[in-house]
Amino acid sequence: MATDDDSGAPRSGPDRLRILAIVLLLAGALSYLRGIELGAPENSLPLAPLSAPPSSKRVEAIPAAPGAMRGQNLVLVTLDTTRADRLGAYGFAQAATPHLDRLAAEGVLFTRAVATTSTTLPTHASILTGLHPFRHGARANALFTLGPEQQTLAELLREAGYETGAFVSSAVLARRYGLAQGFDHYDDRASEATVSMAFTERSAEATTTSAIRWLDERGAGPFFLWIHYFDPHGPYRPPAGFEEAPTFYDGEIAYVDQQLGRLLEAVGAESRGDTLVVVTADHGEAFGAHGERDHGALVQEATIQVPLILHSEAGLDGGVAVTTRASQVDILPTVLALLGLELPVGLDGVDLSVDPPTDRAVLAESVYGYAYYGWAPLAAVYQGPLKYVHGPSPELYDLSTDPTELENLIERRPEDAERLRRRLLALRSPDVDRLPASKVELDAEELAQLQALGYLVGGPTQERVDTGGADPKEMLPLLDRLNDLLDSQDLPEPPGLLARVVDTLLGRPTIASRADLIGEIEAMLEEHPDFSPAWRFLVPLYEKEGRLDEAFAAQERWHAASAARRD
Repeated sequence: MATDDDSGAPRSGPDRLRILAIVLLLAGALSYLRGIELGAPENSLPLAPLSAPPSSKRVEAIPAAPGAMRGQNLVLVTLDTTRADRLGAYGFAQAATPHLDRLAAEGVLFTRAVATTSTTLPTHASILTGLHPFRHGARANALFTLGPEQQTLAELLREAGYETGAFVSSAVLARRYGLAQGFDHYDDRASEATVSMAFTERSAEATTTSAIRWLDERGAGPFFLWIHYFDPHGPYRPPAGFEEAPTFYDGEIAYVDQQLGRLLEAVGAESRGDTLVVVTADHGEAFGAHGERDHGALVQEATIQVPLILHSEAGLDGGVAVTTRASQVDILPTVLALLGLELPVGLDGVDLSVDPPTDRAVLAESVYGYAYYGWAPLAAVYQGPLKYVHGPSPELYDLSTDPTELENLIERRPEDAERLRRRLLALRSPDVDRLPASKVELDAEELAQLQALGYLVGGPTQERVDTGGADPKEMLPLLDRLNDLLDSQDLPEPPGLLARVVDTLLGRPTIASRADLIGEIEAMLEEHPDFSPAWRFLVPLYEKEGRLDEAFAAQERWHAASAARRD
């Protein structure tokens, strides 16, 4: 019988499992960990400082006069969940993004562009309206919509004689959320053949094919085409031929770049080069930065920093890097100015072809945890090289020396922090975070689609009034722990020996049944009784077990735990 050291005592079962696990892992025998490829998961991708092509000329504004591209077509490309530092144009030497890199080398690249928030619907609404989320109202995926009172880029261009078409690849941007305003054709058929998840995303190839078909069939005159590629959003499953990228995430980006090449070829044939192309992302991805796995909850650079590239063969000098900080709200006024069209009044954005004010402040926010769970909202203000993050635990960074936000200067530079705090409150009062009750009603299929994307994890739809909730940074480890538990219920069969070995090695519970899952969530709630997402997910689990009284009680606790305190 095996014994421990010289004690003569038999080794326990867990000890034998740990030894077996170590052997298996060292031998590389286990290629899957709960259905996730060990050779490719992007559990940690440290954010890299951005750089522009060495040959680029550094300027503070787009070198083009208003109206320089009058009458040109417009193609707006939005890349979902795409970090600028994973593109070749921004310094990533291992990137396979030749088409994006060419646009940047021949056009204008912004080295300091930021998103208004880090979830898909609000950022796209900001791009299309020139307004911050607290102004346009579509502040959280699946809970709010862009109202008809807001004027979109598509509406403005259609009034100017443009034919307008949009092709989106995710249920998050379905027509019902209000972004179809002004589009003659709005293709949101995200249930077509997919790369990774049925009924949640449309592959870049399918979306591109639909857009090219529209280009071929449209009438004469200028056009505005918006195409949205969702593929870089998790889970990362690049199609065949793209798995050899540094990570599967990079493989998804490379695949999108290939399909963008198809689109650009079709656009060129259609417009003879007389087209302004704008490429950006809705937000980035954290990959562990500041304790965040993906995106939505925080306002750190890994999720707020985005690429922004403009290209036109006529009227726009190439090889230029704009070093002025830009925001997604600047895209609409900049495009309209370049196309020679009048700018609406009341925009939050500015025309980036004009030198910006030296003291301009740029804003970002996150109400993700606030809207769904009652956590505290977060807001950020950029001014010069400094960035201040307002929340339960304020932060201050000097991005000129610390572009990846490793050193919080809040205690060392209190005067700068207070100055930026006052500037933030002057531009964005706390009242703007008093969220109205959601009026969006989702059917079971829509709810399943959004939850499969990790977006709508279920928050009560009551009005949010008080903003004094928990710090999202402190709650993210709990949310990650809950998500790990919930992932186990998607396994096609109970975990086998190898999975149980790995669970034991990593100190994780083995979930072999729904009862095991319920027990683990109940144990979590014993430690953290006010953690509303855990109560929310207990409700359907209890129901499936026929424990209806407990399901009703859990629902009551869910609403109570996630409800913000009222004045």
